[in-house]
Amino acid sequence: MPYLQVHPRHVGGWDVMGLIGGAGPQYLAWHAWKLGWTADNQVRCRASAGSDTVRLTAVEYGGGTRMAVVRTGPTTAYVVESRRKVRADAGLCSSGALVYKVESSVRTGDGPIRVMDARPTATPAEGCRPLDGAPYRAGESFTDPPPG
Repeated sequence: MPYLQVHPRHVGGWDVMGLIGGAGPQYLAWHAWKLGWTADNQVRCRASAGSDTVRLTAVEYGGGTRMAVVRTGPTTAYVVESRRKVRADAGLCSSGALVYKVESSVRTGDGPIRVMDARPTATPAEGCRPLDGAPYRAGESFTDPPPG
């Protein structure tokens, strides 16, 4: 799969490739994996029906499981990573489980990666941008909109 360039309207400040001056100025876990900075044994993948319980280590730390990937089609998957207000992410407006869709068939710049916003109608807090409050908190859930 080729490396994907992202855009701030799709990822907000969660990835340095989307918004270098964003509140979370590092790479998404997906990019770190694609660049070889995250080992395969730090990624949990689900490619078929079923369920898993995965304990994620915040991407700001080096060890543990960095992300969970749920394949939804030949070119699509959802990724979940834990983002916390520590280290490079100390300036985050919100922390929790960041969920985003990766669609490798979408051209670079057209949204091959899109952050799923847990609170899409919320007004960003002062000093925060749209999508800065995107992470899901304990007790919240995400459902893939098209198929449900």
